[in-house]
Amino acid sequence: RVPLDPAAASGSEPAPWGDALLALDAAAPDDDFAREVYRPFARYAEWLIRERDRDATGMFDATGDPAPREASPRFAGRPLGSPLKAVDATVWAYTLFRALERLAPRAGAADDVLRWRTFAERSTRAVRERMWDGAEGLFRDFDVATGERSAVRAANGFFVYATDIANAAHLAGLERNLFDPDRFWTAFPVPSVSLDDLSFTPYADRGGEGDAAPRGGRTIPFVTSATIEGAARAAVAYAPHLRRNVAQLLHRFVRMLFHEGDLGRPNCYPDYNPFTGHPSLVGGADDHLLAAIDDLIIQYVVGIRPHAQGITIDPFPFGLDHVELRGVKIRGMTLDVVITGDRVTVVTDGTKREERLGTRMEL
Repeated sequence: RVPLDPAAASGSEPAPWGDALLALDAAAPDDDFAREVYRPFARYAEWLIRERDRDATGMFDATGDPAPREASPRFAGRPLGSPLKAVDATVWAYTLFRALERLAPRAGAADDVLRWRTFAERSTRAVRERMWDGAEGLFRDFDVATGERSAVRAANGFFVYATDIANAAHLAGLERNLFDPDRFWTAFPVPSVSLDDLSFTPYADRGGEGDAAPRGGRTIPFVTSATIEGAARAAVAYAPHLRRNVAQLLHRFVRMLFHEGDLGRPNCYPDYNPFTGHPSLVGGADDHLLAAIDDLIIQYVVGIRPHAQGITIDPFPFGLDHVELRGVKIRGMTLDVVITGDRVTVVTDGTKREERLGTRMEL
């Protein structure tokens, strides 16, 4: 159940509500739930359209709150109140429109489908035509006032790959940037800005008292998990050769969440050094992990990916000796998945099936 009305948070940064709704609907479709959540989320979407895209560009403003702006190189040199169309905010608005488009008929609002589809398609065009920097192979924030893309090479550009806005035409940019050790391919991924960006620093530097977060270049788990999801989605949709790269990224990410690789000392800090994996200990915030670790493991290590037509079982090649997840209740089924070496065994409500790793199974 939804504990609050999303419209009550309308003064805050856009958030990935649409991703959550689409994932829930894929794993456990529920028409009563769709009816319950549709109107609050529709009001929130209308607020985004009205307040965060006043020029009807299809792109959405980043937060105007002082603390996050001060902490981010994306706002360097920009006065407070000057809007910046942000890749992440736009992607989150887009996925919300797609979620509402899917839920509307089951929520008794079939007439709204075309409206949400129109907004989603407008954002698709804007991201591809105005945020995409073909020369650099990056999606970048956009300044409507100047008509120019941001000069900052920020990792939030990878968020687009988790959606169908990005396609095979953008693949070379993903490979060129994410997997380049001189840009984003670090031992503990992913730095929030590229290593060759002028704002990059791996240290938890702050601009002074009251800064809410360190300056650009730290590894932020939320950013990393969204980046891995983007690369994984590309690997599934049109770039299967990236599966090993995604496996490496997730291996490195999980390793970062243990002090010095010690399995007895897990941690979850807001940010980390991308070269050493050392967390920012000074704040003592070992309880702050806005990242989808479990979801990445279930989808890509175990290989369980639900969708509107059923469930795909398709683990990526992580090279682990043994993996198992049992008793998963998903789309009305109870599911066990066991991976031993290169064999994948799936048991669905007592029915067993076995294939080699790399052979996709559809339930």
